[in-house]
Amino acid sequence: ISGASSSITAIRDGRLVFNAMVNYVTGDVFIADARGTRMGQIVDYEKGDMKPVVFSPVRRGNKFIAFMKKRGYPENLQQCNIGLNEADCLDPWTGGPLRILNLSSMGSENVSFILSNGEKICEWIGWLAWVKYARDAEQKDERPLEAYRLCFESPRTKELVSVAPGPHYTIFKEKKNGESVVDLERMFQLEDPSHYRETIIVVPSENVGVISRIKSLDRRYNTQLTF
Repeated sequence: ISGASSSITAIRDGRLVFNAMVNYVTGDVFIADARGTRMGQIVDYEKGDMKPVVFSPVRRGNKFIAFMKKRGYPENLQQCNIGLNEADCLDPWTGGPLRILNLSSMGSENVSFILSNGEKICEWIGWLAWVKYARDAEQKDERPLEAYRLCFESPRTKELVSVAPGPHYTIFKEKKNGESVVDLERMFQLEDPSHYRETIIVVPSENVGVISRIKSLDRRYNTQLTF
């Protein structure tokens, strides 16, 4: 989970198709797509013999993982307005793409949720494919994870890019059926699209304490992403 990694996310017509990650240290490959969430070595993928990556909706509490070790990130945490405490961050040096695996059976049960604390898109966009394709091991038709984007008045910027873009600037749009889609044109308005940032939280669906705090705020600024 903590090794050097790369991540590729495919988006077609605004919809997430898959995410694939490679841990360069262990050689493990992690894939989230329409066939589910799974892991293995390259040879396992070629043989169709990968192991499932299991997520549970039953995690509660306020312990989280987010990057905190540069100026501006602790301040952004406070502006989220959902009662987060920097002391509850279990790994302030965490890298981005593999962070989603902390909510699986591979990670510590002490982790209640993960947060993109105004980080660049390459760190968190792949998480959303895992939110889309992960299924409860006991109730196959239930999704164990939920994702929300947070924004607030007067968000900070990094390199003049908002860390929590408002509804008029976010790349996420909601269709009439409630589905969230990605408007890549908005991202490509930046001179360097890889600098696009969001404040995104991924939380197990039964962590009602955190979810209720998010939903108690103005829905224009804190919206669930549904894929």
